[in-house]
Amino acid sequence: MRAVSLAILLVTGVTFFALVYSAYQDYGSLTSVSTNGPSASSSKTVVNGNNAQFFLNVTVSNKGLLPFRADLSCPPGQPHVTCTPTSVNLDPGKNGTLHFVIAVSNYTQVLTSPGGLHMNGTIRFELVPFASLSLNLDFGSFVSRGGG
Repeated sequence: MRAVSLAILLVTGVTFFALVYSAYQDYGSLTSVSTNGPSASSSKTVVNGNNAQFFLNVTVSNKGLLPFRADLSCPPGQPHVTCTPTSVNLDPGKNGTLHFVIAVSNYTQVLTSPGGLHMNGTIRFELVPFASLSLNLDFGSFVSRGGG
């Protein structure tokens, strides 16, 4: 019985260490996207008449010990806005790119309206199969600035 307890404690400790280490490494990788500039992410804006498309490409890397998943999406039913959701699954030590497309119809009307463009979106990060974090934010500030 003592050997079983020790084995369970050892497996639990190693699993917890792997989870914490992976979360720390992946957090560092994700925060470097905003500080590394063009090498980590790029954007392009295409305006065609009264419609606009914003292309956002974000490169992420998995520096942890566990598989990693990242998703970008926005809910349907937002006026004048459609999104193409994207996701990437990364094994440890691998890199991947999220290709996110935002399409805005009546672009000039939306930008000149008093409230501007407020478009909800969700970013979800997951350390498979242990933990996940989901953030809801307003993508409108990205679109209102005109992309990149």
